[in-house]
Amino acid sequence: MATLEASDKTKLEESKVQYAALKTTYEIKIIEAEATAVITTPDYRQALRNKLFGEGMIGSDMSFGFANANNLLSIYRNFVNTVADNKNNYTREDWDEIKVLYEALDTRKNTVEKQLPDGDNTKIAGLKIKFSAIKATHRGGTKGEENKAAKDKA
Repeated sequence: MATLEASDKTKLEESKVQYAALKTTYEIKIIEAEATAVITTPDYRQALRNKLFGEGMIGSDMSFGFANANNLLSIYRNFVNTVADNKNNYTREDWDEIKVLYEALDTRKNTVEKQLPDGDNTKIAGLKIKFSAIKATHRGGTKGEENKAAKDKA
């Protein structure tokens, strides 16, 4: 600094001021983006519920009041087909949530079972077998992959 000419010193000071202004603007934008991300990032459980049952059908109360004897087969079909289509993308946490949702759906089926149209119970049983096979072959694999990834990091 001592050997710089006056004009160079002025340019250096201007650059420092510009840098400080840019840095402040950048830090403010980062804080704003983080605040927005927290607000707009959906809970992974709710996002999964929306994919499996439709937007807003299942909330944190896990109420299946929308499921009745007339639409239960289509709900099971959508659930099992969605799981089948995404089975390789689910994490262990996703599989845990899927298991809880499946059990809640099955409990609802037991409640309305006597009111199911002829043949629906048999079709649902077939879907349950398909789901069990998918879960058995893919849920355990996610834990193994997580363990392998943890070992690779170490």
